[in-house]
Amino acid sequence: MTSLADLSIRRPIFITCIVILMLVVGTLCMSRLPVDLLPNITPPVISVSVEYKGAGPREIETLVTRPLEDVIGTLPGITKLRSMSGQGRGVVIVEFNAETDIKYSEQLMRDRV
Repeated sequence: MTSLADLSIRRPIFITCIVILMLVVGTLCMSRLPVDLLPNITPPVISVSVEYKGAGPREIETLVTRPLEDVIGTLPGITKLRSMSGQGRGVVIVEFNAETDIKYSEQLMRDRV
């Protein structure tokens, strides 16, 4: 049984031809490979926006944003949960992992809110 090193020493032209053939096939395959720099994807993100006219940011946080975070935070598949509270407005942004069925998660979120 001969090893690859023995074959390379005894038949250098054969090994060189094999390497050149692999390079040519690799170059041909690489040139025909479709590449899309900006693929059309839909990120699994849901946002909830609540308006409460006349309320300050601290009231929005304690009366609206924190209770929403507590209820929404128990949904399965959440990777990131962010919230913003401002003058008369609170926003909760929920990011899910890629395997999550976004329509089902959206329905669960509606039911809980």
